Amino acid sequence: MNGSPAVAAATRRARQGASGGGDAAAPGSFRLVVHSADEAVRTIRREIGADARVLSVRSLPGSGWGRFFGRPQLEVIGEVKRPEIDGMPASGAALLAGETPGMAIAEPAPELPPAEAAARAKEDESDRRGIFPELLRRAERALPARTAFFGLAGSGCTSALCKWIAREVLDRRKGGTVWRVTLDRPVRPSVLDVFCEALRVPLLSWRPGMPEPGDGFLQVDLPPLSIGPENEVNRKLAAWLDRERIAGRVLVLNAACAADSLRAACAAGRAAGATHLVLTHLDEVPHRGRLWECLIESELAPLFLATGPGLSGDMEENVVGALLRRPGSSAGF
Repeated sequence: MNGSPAVAAATRRARQGASGGGDAAAPGSFRLVVHSADEAVRTIRREIGADARVLSVRSLPGSGWGRFFGRPQLEVIGEVKRPEIDGMPASGAALLAGETPGMAIAEPAPELPPAEAAARAKEDESDRRGIFPELLRRAERALPARTAFFGLAGSGCTSALCKWIAREVLDRRKGGTVWRVTLDRPVRPSVLDVFCEALRVPLLSWRPGMPEPGDGFLQVDLPPLSIGPENEVNRKLAAWLDRERIAGRVLVLNAACAADSLRAACAAGRAAGATHLVLTHLDEVPHRGRLWECLIESELAPLFLATGPGLSGDMEENVVGALLRRPGSSAGF
């Protein structure tokens, strides 16, 4: 949508202040139709400014063949703060105009029956409280070059690491090194050995005093976390991560687990300094709505969803957008 006439025209109107000039966005409402949550954030920041506030976000169902083959669309409704002159609120609000996708006039909503109005209010409650924008801000946290993947046994941690290495090497044309850390546990051959050999990525067993890796990324495969209040294994992992200056710490969770198990795993991951979150086994989760609680309460940056068993592919980096869609379709809930 960059460079479209509708966006350009709306931008000029949004950049005019109450006095007819200046850089402040005009007070009023706006509506965006975009293809992803990331695109919405970029467009709002670029075209409207920091005063914009998101009121609601919903998926738009496609029409015709677009329901099956078209790109998903999100409708974002928001407002720009109204300026006050001499202590009095402005008498009117200028509306942003345009055509979709892009900016469009936010027409006054018709009066709804009480039951429907209550349902709408409940549906948009999370957006009014700023939860959706907060998730998008978290998703923008870049993953450091030195990163470790860890999680409970059975979380699919090694498979998630393989997916990320494949994305870095095959799609982003990056190079680097992988460390396997055992911390006195026996070394067991895994799919990581064959995978790194196939991609020609060095896989080294970490030992004290070993040379630092060269240029490029450093990805670390750690032994499983354990659950418990006084856990020596987790303390050793956290101490090792601090000592080796591993700033990126990706907690991998099996999304098919019960809510209590996810909470316990999140607590163990945060105690080890987790910074990012990966949810695996999404192909085994028919109702993804329950994952919002885990995503919000974890306070971690969502990195990607593992949507299948493949070691390259079967992943979705637009976590928020993927959870807004029904599994296997482009339509919203």
